[in-house]
Amino acid sequence: MPDEWWLSKDMDFVVAEFAGPPFDQIKAKCPQWVKQAEDGYVYLEVQGVRLSFPQMGVTFLPDDAFETSVLIDVETDGTRFQCAVLNPVLLFREKWNLVDKNRGKPNDYLHKGLARLYCVYHIGVLARQYATNPSPSTLQRLQKQVLLTYDKASQVMSDPLLINSLKEIAKDFPDFREALATICKVEI
Repeated sequence: MPDEWWLSKDMDFVVAEFAGPPFDQIKAKCPQWVKQAEDGYVYLEVQGVRLSFPQMGVTFLPDDAFETSVLIDVETDGTRFQCAVLNPVLLFREKWNLVDKNRGKPNDYLHKGLARLYCVYHIGVLARQYATNPSPSTLQRLQKQVLLTYDKASQVMSDPLLINSLKEIAKDFPDFREALATICKVEI
């Protein structure tokens, strides 16, 4: 993987038990990733990217993370495995709290900004899907994401980029202006 693809050089994986089956399985399948620090701490590193396994986040427990995560298939060094990627709303909330409490790593500022932008983008995509195809399923996906965002990271819902995006969608689909404003609980 080319170095310029990475915006940051760390990835955190939340697992129920650090020394439990997920970590052991990765060590067994990919021993070339296992590294040991001078202090004896064992960690994984893939192509220069250190993988961390915190017990839990500052703002969420592992069960929260898995409940709203997205599963992706990954292949690297000839090994295939499946990862659950943290919902961007939870990632934004986590990074917001770390940065706000001055406990974040340098990359946390970047991650917070990227997660915020993705949250705005995702709600905009769901709102446009609902406006172009007003079915119960598109409505449910939009409502679910908006509720999660209000519950976990309400500051995203007042982001000027999101408001402008919703205004553009309402301009393209004037019949849905009131519905989008009601669902997203914003004035557009």
